[in-house]
Amino acid sequence: MFGAATLKSVQRRFSMFPGGTAGAALLLLRVSVAMTLVVDGTANWPSVASSWALLVILLPAFSLIVGLFTPYGAIACGLIQLAFFVESGGSHCFHIAMFFLNCVTVALLGPGAYSVDARMFGLQLLIIPPGNQTGAPSRRFKGRGPRNS
Repeated sequence: MFGAATLKSVQRRFSMFPGGTAGAALLLLRVSVAMTLVVDGTANWPSVASSWALLVILLPAFSLIVGLFTPYGAIACGLIQLAFFVESGGSHCFHIAMFFLNCVTVALLGPGAYSVDARMFGLQLLIIPPGNQTGAPSRRFKGRGPRNS
């Protein structure tokens, strides 16, 4: 009895796509990581004048904001910011370290309930129709169904 209640409470607290205040916090974290990347990318990287470089910044940022393939978008944002760090000659170490830490946090925690990922990969209900109770071969398995012993 105690083990079942504990398992149920763990499943409720640590769901794959948390909603409520935890989901809102994850949404804010995703938006802050994406906006930091866009602001740092457009302010500190002079080659953003090309449309391809701007696309490299905006695509993972958009992915994070809407929550589409969130762990991959967070990793991409961290790697782009790491490239900014290397290109700038190592200035703003603390800022880059905190941004990278936030990217890892988003990648590990996931998108939350307010995301496209939650709609695509969230909890789904699988309804299994009742089986053949007579012991006759199932039509579905063409003779490989349950048999009477």
